[in-house]
Amino acid sequence: MSGINWYKYTAAEWLEHFGVWCNSQTMRDVMPGDLRINCIYKQMQKFRKNITSGKCQPICAITDDEALAVNNLLCKALQNKEMEYELKLLIEHKVAGSSLRFIANKTNNSFLHVREKVNNALYYFGGKNNLRMKDINTISAID
Repeated sequence: MSGINWYKYTAAEWLEHFGVWCNSQTMRDVMPGDLRINCIYKQMQKFRKNITSGKCQPICAITDDEALAVNNLLCKALQNKEMEYELKLLIEHKVAGSSLRFIANKTNNSFLHVREKVNNALYYFGGKNNLRMKDINTISAID
């Protein structure tokens, strides 16, 4: 993970690019022994079933090494059992690209509850890994 410029993107942007990278790989070029990526990818596909998104997918702008490093950061963060639920919501929103409203309906929670949990997870993930965050006073971290 050394040699990666973590200030190139915000924490949210790293996660979004990681999601695009996962979808663009269709798991064919991923190292076969790295089952953690397969698990995150399968979780993304399971949650996305029957979703039609009007949101355009951004172009994948991260390298394979950067994507694997983001994956490692996610896996380490998911080891915190107290934040696991919030981090899974964050992955569904930023990596899988599901809307907050869709996640709220799917999990039988309010939109505001999901937004708060995703925000908490984003700041936990970004802070834990010293990633750049958007200025919360001017722009919402959730978009």
